[in-house]
Formats: sequence, C-alpha cells, structure tokens
Amino acid sequence: MAGRGSPSPSRWWTDLSDECPITLEPLSTLPYPPFRLGGGGCSHSGDADASSSSSPPPNAMYFDGLALASYCVSRATFTNPLTREALTWEDCVRLDDYLEEHCYHHHHHHHHH
Repeated sequence: MAGRGSPSPSRWWTDLSDECPITLEPLSTLPYPPFRLGGGGCSHSGDADASSSSSPPPNAMYFDGLALASYCVSRATFTNPLTREALTWEDCVRLDDYLEEHCYHHHHHHHHH
C-alpha cells in the first residue's frame, strides 16, 4: 500500500509527546529521529541484564540531536543540559554518527581535542 518511495518508514518519534529540552519544540515534528541520552551508556554498571536494553530506559531523555550538538559546541562542554552529567565517550561517538547520518550529509568536520 505504501509506496516504496517513502523516505522514513517508521517515524516512531512522531508518537512522542515530549519536547526537546533545548529547543522546547515538540520532538514529534523533527525531520529526523531524536537523540536519546541517559540510561543507555552505563551498561557496564555490574548488573547488565539484557532484557532492559530492548526498550528505552525509564530515565532516557530525548533531544533534537542537532540542538544538543550546538549546545555542546557553543559551550565547549559535552554535558547533558538537564542533568549536568558529562556525556560519555560512547554518547559523543553516537552523537557524531547521528549528526553524520541525519544532519551533515555533505560536509565533514574535524574534532579538536
């Protein structure tokens, strides 16, 4: 029924009622999926039970990934704007991949550490 040309078959985030904590825009209106922070990056906390990884953890927060990246860059600090916790290396890598996939497409950027 749905034509093969539909760009994004499962726009799951259109069901989200949350707003991006940075832009205060409804996540459901994003042209790309929101970026999840929290709950994920700490699976090595000792009691990693695999069953919990299939669904987003209850303390997960969703952001407009581009806004989150802009926030981090503008303040030169990679922290969660809500919890003030530093993003893990894994979070930064995921954010980078996320931006490459959804936001940049055409130009590459280089990291400065």
